[in-house]
Amino acid sequence: MRNQKRLVPAILALVAAIALMPANGAAQVLYGSIVGAVTDSSGSSVPGATVTIRNTETGLTRTAVSNETGNYNFTNVLAGPYDVTVSLQGFKEAVQTGVPVSINQVSRVDFALELGALTETVTV
Repeated sequence: MRNQKRLVPAILALVAAIALMPANGAAQVLYGSIVGAVTDSSGSSVPGATVTIRNTETGLTRTAVSNETGNYNFTNVLAGPYDVTVSLQGFKEAVQTGVPVSINQVSRVDFALELGALTETVTV
């Protein structure tokens, strides 16, 4: 009988503690993404193109290579303005400046490369 008298307040305290616990919150997202596709002037995918992103405020750069379908993907990109450059031997280099990256957003930048010497640059 004494154990039952002690058990009831203990159960009530446990239920109250559980009820007062905060619910699981959503995780805070601190990054955005830059994705896109690289094609040639006829619309065919261009695999193996080097894609470089550079944060114009911090100077931080990252590089990726377009996959077999011409797609590229940068995840966990800090928010800010970026210049995106694509190059591949036999094509003119292409640059997209001032690409905005925001927290929890995806910025899409597609490129259609033109045939030309590697030293030529097209700025969009």
